[in-house]
Amino acid sequence: MAKEKNETPAGKKTSDSTKRKRTAGTSSSRTQTTRRKTTGKKTRGSSRTVLTKGVADISRDKTAKRLSTIERERKKRARQISRIKTTAVLLAVFFGLSAALLFVKVNFFTENTSSREQIANQDNPEAGIIKEKAEKDIPEPDSPPSNPPAHGTGENRSQNETKKPENSGPAETTGGEDYNPVRESGGADVKPETAPEDNASVEKDMTPAADASNEILIPEGNGVLCFVFDDAGHNTGHLEPFLELPFSCTIAVLPGLPHSAECASKIRGAGKELFLHQPMQAVNLNMDPGPGAILPGMTTEEIHGILEKNLEETGPVSGMNNHEGSLITADREAMKAVFDIVEEKSIFFLDSRTNAKTTAPEIARERGVKIWERDVFLDNSQDKAEITKAVLGGLEIASKKGYAIMIGHVWSEELAGILLDLYPRLLKAGYSVCDISELQTRVKTGEM
Repeated sequence: MAKEKNETPAGKKTSDSTKRKRTAGTSSSRTQTTRRKTTGKKTRGSSRTVLTKGVADISRDKTAKRLSTIERERKKRARQISRIKTTAVLLAVFFGLSAALLFVKVNFFTENTSSREQIANQDNPEAGIIKEKAEKDIPEPDSPPSNPPAHGTGENRSQNETKKPENSGPAETTGGEDYNPVRESGGADVKPETAPEDNASVEKDMTPAADASNEILIPEGNGVLCFVFDDAGHNTGHLEPFLELPFSCTIAVLPGLPHSAECASKIRGAGKELFLHQPMQAVNLNMDPGPGAILPGMTTEEIHGILEKNLEETGPVSGMNNHEGSLITADREAMKAVFDIVEEKSIFFLDSRTNAKTTAPEIARERGVKIWERDVFLDNSQDKAEITKAVLGGLEIASKKGYAIMIGHVWSEELAGILLDLYPRLLKAGYSVCDISELQTRVKTGEM
């Protein structure tokens, strides 16, 4: 019992010690658990913070990249605009300099050309006059004035005049060496709507001097004058005064008109030379050349057919000249077709020169065909003084080169009367008058 009593405190101590240890262990476990929980909470909080910061950083990076892209695009557009402006400025400078250089070159060329022409004209006055009258390209009147008064009808005029034998024989073709030398200097002579400036050169030496009777002073000369009167065929009344002129002349009849065949017959009957006044399209497409015209786009066969028909209606003729035709005469293929018929029929071709770029002289040279070319239009103005001035211009040309071909129109009210008045004085001054056929003969026989 005593032992048991002795052993009891020790056992109690052991038990207490064990309890304390257990309690300490439990407390330690609790502490560790608490620490782990606390640490876990801190870790989770830290993760959330890191995650939030990462999202914000990504968002900031995206925004920065977007802003950077926008800025780059803005700068790129600015550079493009700058390049465009620079290019535009450079182009403006380039074209400005080019225009200035071209202007200088044109002025230099013009001045040099004028100087050369002045020198050439001093050595060759004839070429100078021809060049002066060839400077302007002016369109031909496409038709007679509306309702022009007739000069009377054939029925009311005397038919008792002595008729001169008809002179409408065929023309002979000639070689290139016999080609008309007058036009070699080039240039355009075309019908103006107003008084031609190509006759202005006569004012200096040949301005008509009027005495008390208003008589025109005709300068002396020895040239040959050829008068050609176009646009017959509208009626016979316009034609009569020209049939009664006391000198040889050439009258050209338009085809396809109510009085074309009748006028052609009257012209032959009066002993005047007859031409076909062949209508051709003008550059101004609004101008209607009339029936029987050669139009753009026609084939060679179509042109041949039209010419054959027109010649059958008006023929026999000595030749033909163009009515209007500033477009067609500049068309090589069309004019080659015309010259096919000219050669086949052995007739003359008179170029009315309504276009500076007429191809007729070139084609004639290539084929060895003799052609003639107009020098003066007489009645671009219906004023008597202007018509007279045009005639005087023709006299000066004839004095320089030996002859002048002057074209008028049968519908001109004053023309026949003026020429009838001037004719005796022209003969007295030394000039002669003939038609195209006779001019051809004089040139070939060396009379001129």
